[in-house]
Amino acid sequence: MLLVLGSSGYLYTLYRYHQMHKITVQGLAPEVAGGPVNILLIGNNSRCVLNGKQASQFGSCAQVGGGRADVEMILHLVPRTRAVSIVSIPRDSWMPQPGHQSYEERIDAELNNGPSALVRTVEQDLGIPINHFVELNFDTFQSVVSALGGINMYFPTRVFDAYSGLNVKYAGCYHLSGTQALQVVRARHLEYGAQLQYYDPTGDIGRITRDHEFVKVLAADLRHTGIFDITRLNAVIGSILPRLTVDSSFSLGEMIGLAETFHSVDPSTAPTATLPVFEDPNPYYYDNFNDGDVVFPTEPFDEQVMAKELGIIPPPVAKGTTVEVLNGTGGASSFAADLPSQLTGLGYNVVGSSSVPPPASLVETVVYYGSAAERAQAETLAGHFVGEVAMGMHAMPHGVDLEVVAGNGAYFTPAAAVSPVKRHVRRSAPASGSSSAPSTSASSTTTTTTTAPISATFPGSIVNVTQAKRSLPWFDPRGCSASMTPKPLAS
Repeated sequence: MLLVLGSSGYLYTLYRYHQMHKITVQGLAPEVAGGPVNILLIGNNSRCVLNGKQASQFGSCAQVGGGRADVEMILHLVPRTRAVSIVSIPRDSWMPQPGHQSYEERIDAELNNGPSALVRTVEQDLGIPINHFVELNFDTFQSVVSALGGINMYFPTRVFDAYSGLNVKYAGCYHLSGTQALQVVRARHLEYGAQLQYYDPTGDIGRITRDHEFVKVLAADLRHTGIFDITRLNAVIGSILPRLTVDSSFSLGEMIGLAETFHSVDPSTAPTATLPVFEDPNPYYYDNFNDGDVVFPTEPFDEQVMAKELGIIPPPVAKGTTVEVLNGTGGASSFAADLPSQLTGLGYNVVGSSSVPPPASLVETVVYYGSAAERAQAETLAGHFVGEVAMGMHAMPHGVDLEVVAGNGAYFTPAAAVSPVKRHVRRSAPASGSSSAPSTSASSTTTTTTTAPISATFPGSIVNVTQAKRSLPWFDPRGCSASMTPKPLAS
C-alpha cells in the first residue's frame, strides 16, 4: 500500500487516499520522531461482506456470526536503518481481556469488541506499542490479489483442506486467483501426499508459516512483473484502496514519507517470526466452559522475539516497586509460596500474599498492572518467569503497583531472559530428518529455530512450545522457480 501511494502524483494520490475507509482507533501509541513504527495488520474473517457465491464456500453471516482477527501481523518499520520485519501473533492466544477484571479469552475474539479493543489487548497484554491499524477482510483480500493479476505458487505435492476449500490434485506450479489465494492463506486443516495420507497437525501455527511465505512470494511477484506500469498501477490502486480500513490518524503525509524511505527495500527478504506459544493438547475449560483448542503466551521466548525483532527491552527493576502475590493454582503451591521472598531478593517490595480461586485447571501466571506507567515494570517482572505467562491491566489495590497471580504453568527464575546487556538469541540448526522429504526444483524458504538459553531446564509441563522461526515444511506451497510455467488451477 505504501509503495503504491508513494509512486503516483500528489493530487491523484490525495484522491485515492480519501477513498480508503478510515475509522477512529483509540489507544494507538504516539509516534516518536524518527523512531520505529508498528502497524497492526489484521485479516478479519467476517462473512458479512461476502456475496452469495463466496458465502456458499466460506459460510454466510448468519452461519458464522461476528468477526475475528484470523490473521494478526505486526509490520515493524525502522526508518533510521530502513529495517523491516513481520511478527505474527497466533490467533488462539489466551490472554486477559482489557476492561474486564481478571477475565480471559482468545485474542482473535477481541475484534468483536472493535479495533480499539484489539489494539488495547496487544499493547496491554504483550507490551507491544501499536502506532497504526490496517484491516482487510475476505472480500478485500480476494480483490487485492485479483487486481494484482493473481499469484504463482508451486505445490510440491497434492494438498487438500476441507475447511478453506483448497484442493490441489497434482504437484506443480499454478496461477492462483484471488479466491484460490484466500484458500491457501486460510488453510489450517491441511491434508497432503499423493493419497492425502498425511495430516499437518500444526493448525494455526502451520497456517502462519504459509502466510509468511505467501507474503514473500507476492512481494517477489510484484517486483518481477513491474507494479509501476501505469495502467496496471491504476487498476491496483483502484481495487485496493477503497477496500482498505485504516486508522484515521494514518495521514497521507506519513504514508508517502514511509514509501519514500522504504521504496528500495525488498519486502520478500524481510525477516518473519511468530510469537512462541504453549499448545495445550487438551480441550481447555475456562469457568467450566469448553473453549476448545487454545495456546498460551510463553516466556522467555516471547520476550526474546520482541527484543530481537521489535527492539522492545524491559527496563531494570525500579526501586520501591510494590507487588502483591496471589496464589491462583487452586491448592498448596511451593511456586506461589516462595515468590514473596524471591521477589524481595530482586528488589521488589512485596506488600501482601493471599489466594484466589483458579478459573481453569491449567492456569497461566498473569502479571497485572494498574496504568500504562507501570507497563514496562510489568514486562520486567514477567521476564523472570518461565512458562505460560501473560500480562494484564486492571485497577490495583491502594498502594500496589503490580499484582502477580501465580498459575501452575510457570516457574520463577532470578535471571531475566532478556537484558540490555545480554540480548542475543542462540540459534540451532533446522530440525534433523528433513532430508527424507521429497526434493523439489522450486524455490524454498529455510529459516532457523530460535532456542532459549534456558530451554534445557524447562519442566515437562511446557515442552509443547512452538518455534519463533519455523522452516517451511516440504509439502507447503512456495514460489515457482524461473524455469516453471504456471498453469491455471482448476476450481
